Amino acid sequence: MQIDGDARGRMVAPKNLMISEYQFEVRSCSPRTLAEPLFLRRGEAMWTYDDGLVVERLDGRVTRHPSGGRRRR
Repeated sequence: MQIDGDARGRMVAPKNLMISEYQFEVRSCSPRTLAEPLFLRRGEAMWTYDDGLVVERLDGRVTRHPSGGRRRR
């Protein structure tokens, strides 16, 4: 599923999602795998940081989710 982001690089989940890998560049050949699957509720925002994702939960908490250190090829 492709989710478009805003000008700041934040993406908002359009529905409840379970994510185990991601790529933020459409032309990227190497999606990143998360260390553990991540559940997003509809309306939660996510963006990248150094080597993983940051999620802003509906209650305002911000959580970090590191990549598992490998790229799928």
